[in-house]
Amino acid sequence: MYQIYVDNAQHLTIAQFLIGTETILSADSFLKYIIRQIEAIKFAYDWRIRSGCPGIKKFKSEFVLKSFQNITAHQSLRQYGNAEEEATYKKAFNEFKIRHGKTITARNYLLHLYEQVFVLCLFFTTIHPNSFRL
Repeated sequence: MYQIYVDNAQHLTIAQFLIGTETILSADSFLKYIIRQIEAIKFAYDWRIRSGCPGIKKFKSEFVLKSFQNITAHQSLRQYGNAEEEATYKKAFNEFKIRHGKTITARNYLLHLYEQVFVLCLFFTTIHPNSFRL
């Protein structure tokens, strides 16, 4: 079985790449979009594989925290400070965790879709190889 094991730093780099904000207006942007989708599938696959490993809760917690801290807007927030600063940090972090969870869920849906389409393509090319002639 194909397995992808990357460390936290590589996961952060991939996550930052996947969050890109470019639009799909040119061929170059479309190609970047396709590459992002492929990276999202790989990311979801790796995330799923890691879910069965020991220490996964710590890994995921550290990943979410580092992802949060890598966002420029969050770097000025103080986790430990006066009550107002802590409340602001906690609120921003909780909102980020919810968005992060939804992003991971969306990537898992994409992985599931990819797995279904991949199996169907293999099935139909095996059963009807002439129907996919170029």
